[in-house]
Amino acid sequence: MKIIVFLLIVILLTATTAFAADLGTPLLSESLATRKFFDPDRLLTTGGVKYRGLEGVTIEPQIGVGYTARERDIKGGFEESIHKVHALAGGKIDLAKTLYFSGAAKVPVYTYGLTDSSTSFVSPQVPASRHEYDFTRLSPSTLSWTGEVGLHLGLGADLTIYYDQNLFNSYQPGMTQPEERFGTRIIFRFK
Repeated sequence: MKIIVFLLIVILLTATTAFAADLGTPLLSESLATRKFFDPDRLLTTGGVKYRGLEGVTIEPQIGVGYTARERDIKGGFEESIHKVHALAGGKIDLAKTLYFSGAAKVPVYTYGLTDSSTSFVSPQVPASRHEYDFTRLSPSTLSWTGEVGLHLGLGADLTIYYDQNLFNSYQPGMTQPEERFGTRIIFRFK
């Protein structure tokens, strides 16, 4: 009888502990295991076109598409998620298969935004979404760019330093906020 009572108490405590695990505590940042390191945010292609100039110098024109997402908090307890698609046009200069420079202009094509309540005590409402076809309103102020300098390490690996600029609409209509990213990455090439 004592064993049955002991087992019931253990089962009850285990269920209570599992139920009390989520008490509405704030979420911590995601772990490195769940980050998407291998999801490409752009696709550039040369179409197989290469120009060989001086000895060891190769020039490759590039075109493609890019994708950028941003989440931010807005005044009043709301969260906004913005997704942008860009057309990319640029090129790559490879010097003696040792060092290369790459750059591309980013032309905005399409923006999708979703605004939703971030707190439970705000009056529930239907999330607001917006779609914008940015290519219909092109101007020099809407263009951004990306570029990188790479060093061929050999064995199908490159070490690069990159710069990426994105423009997002700010809280005030008609104004934009630039977002700039610098970083390094290692690129592995498989044949």
